[in-house]
Amino acid sequence: MKLADYFPFPKFRKHQRKVLAGVIRALIDGKVVIIRAPTGFGKSPVALAVLNFFGNGFYTTTQILLQEQLERDFPNDLQLIKGKDNYICENDNGLTCGCGVCKMVSKFKCNVKCPYDFNKEKALLHPNVLMNLAYFIKASKQFAFPPNRESNFFQREVLIVDECHNIPNILTGQVEFSVRTNESFNNVSYAIQQDRTDDILKYIKDACVLLGNEIDIVFNQISIADDPARKEMLNRKLIKLDRRHEKVKEFIKEYEFKPSGWVFDISTSKSRYSKSEKLDVFIIGKPVYVAKYAHRFLWNRAKKIVLMSASIINPEQFLKEIGLADREYELFDVESTFPVENRPIIYEPIGNMKYKFEKESIPKIGNRIAEICTEFPNERIIIHCISYDRAEALASYNKSRRKILQDRQDRTGSYDKWQKSKNGIFYSINMTEGLDLIDDKCRVQILPKVPYAPSKDKVVAKRLENKEWVWYYNQALSTIIQAYGRAVRSKKDWAVFIILDSEFSALNRGHGKKMPNYVKESIVEKRLSFAKELKRWL
Repeated sequence: MKLADYFPFPKFRKHQRKVLAGVIRALIDGKVVIIRAPTGFGKSPVALAVLNFFGNGFYTTTQILLQEQLERDFPNDLQLIKGKDNYICENDNGLTCGCGVCKMVSKFKCNVKCPYDFNKEKALLHPNVLMNLAYFIKASKQFAFPPNRESNFFQREVLIVDECHNIPNILTGQVEFSVRTNESFNNVSYAIQQDRTDDILKYIKDACVLLGNEIDIVFNQISIADDPARKEMLNRKLIKLDRRHEKVKEFIKEYEFKPSGWVFDISTSKSRYSKSEKLDVFIIGKPVYVAKYAHRFLWNRAKKIVLMSASIINPEQFLKEIGLADREYELFDVESTFPVENRPIIYEPIGNMKYKFEKESIPKIGNRIAEICTEFPNERIIIHCISYDRAEALASYNKSRRKILQDRQDRTGSYDKWQKSKNGIFYSINMTEGLDLIDDKCRVQILPKVPYAPSKDKVVAKRLENKEWVWYYNQALSTIIQAYGRAVRSKKDWAVFIILDSEFSALNRGHGKKMPNYVKESIVEKRLSFAKELKRWL
């Protein structure tokens, strides 16, 4: 068969045939493949052609929107399987399959076809399975935990991980935990501050017993619940408690064997178990590194690995991060097919947003944002603010009625309000990924602060203590590239991306050389008259 016979479309786009041939050759040679490609390349059909060539595999993604798009674009080539909570149980008053009666009653025999099991059987029989990465990891836990309903997705030829830069965060989310303890806040806080690992482990063991008792109580409440709504609420609560219990038990087993590699924190919340003003105390545990979990949950599931993302900065450092440092790899760096003049990154240093300079810089940057918005009176604008406090501070200098602040309680609602507006100015938080801001959905993106990971975070602080500055800077660059890629989604599309933080200069000078070429060629380091540029674009 010819290479084109494995491709899902009649014609290749620019670069696709060459990349596909190279990827297949590299995989045959036993290499890990990294495809670093911008919007417009069309990496999904290339990935599907790879699966078709080798006969079977897993296609995983970290974003629900991308998963839904792939299902629409390739309904016959990929079989989608979702988690149980995405299917409605037909045997239990509209509950999801994740909290139906079969989850509560031992050896329950269902008299209807379970929608989840039906779709899972279709996926098991299909050569190419589409699922999100968190589900894939859960299916992999058969090697670490007792078998579960997802555990018979055995090894296949190829594993595709789309948006692979999210692997460390997804793995962290699978093993980190938060558990309530009866120990006093002062005792737990002191043990964490003094790094008294024996005391910390004891408190977590006691909390694990407490959590087990809470599970028994909820289980008994379910058995006597008559109201369907209350029963569903209790079922969902039980599932969450079960998942937390499994995480804590697995942590205890690991930490007893090797008491290192974790950081701990403490939090409080109003007690759910007392009418007094007493606060519940929670111990939070996070792994510093996730490479060992990647081996257990990802890489033993397929013979060949393809990683895809537009924002991998340093391949060697990234592969070390995800447990593949010992593997030979090949990077396929794809150029953008969109005109560079349609996607400029305008670096205009207005102020330094480092913590010690931020107070004096916010008025300058806030006012400059307001000026830029007046130069784009008819366009939608998004400002990537990183934190709610910073968003409110910057927005206070913009008196325009067009401005919309992201709601802390309703992220989706405030985003929808912005998109329904004619020319809204959206002060957003953590919306650097997953948005498709094509054409008039957004013409201007503004980055007021370089998005460094917060040094107060215990994991970040530990890694900086270990002198991992390359990792730290690469994280910031990756986030910038992801934000940049939200707009300009076709050859005829255009948008400007404006960086106002002078910290970008040092970051770009020290680490920008490893950024993709399509990003480097877009950077313009001067102040422009946007009104004049608009006339040229339009």
